[in-house]
Amino acid sequence: MTDREGRLVPAKEMAKELEISFEFLSKTLQTLIRKGLIESRQGIRGGYTLTRPAVEISLSDVINALDSKPALVDCSNGEAGKKCEREEACTIKAPILRIQDRINELFASTSFEDLRSERKEDVELAHEEYYQIELNRKELQDV
Repeated sequence: MTDREGRLVPAKEMAKELEISFEFLSKTLQTLIRKGLIESRQGIRGGYTLTRPAVEISLSDVINALDSKPALVDCSNGEAGKKCEREEACTIKAPILRIQDRINELFASTSFEDLRSERKEDVELAHEEYYQIELNRKELQDV
């Protein structure tokens, strides 16, 4: 939805484009409003918009606003006091925690703008690859 930065986007339009339930999206949007990441305007021309430029909002901002902590394993989600029953015998905890740190850094350093840019580049690349495959297929048919 960042490709509409600066304009109001109705929730129904977002739900349709993202192919998710309107009810689920509405609850998520309300949470993001309370956390200050988006704002809404009521009315016929109403909708939702980001409160800051897309380049200034990271995936970590959204994850933290939604109170979710993506973790490879339970012990790597950073919850204080939560202890794994296998901690004493675990041989992979240190590497898993290093990987989790890298994932967290990636979320913190990836902005909505990055997602938009990469999505456009991926779409353009997919079109180029498809064109090349079709070209090669036609050349083979002509032989």
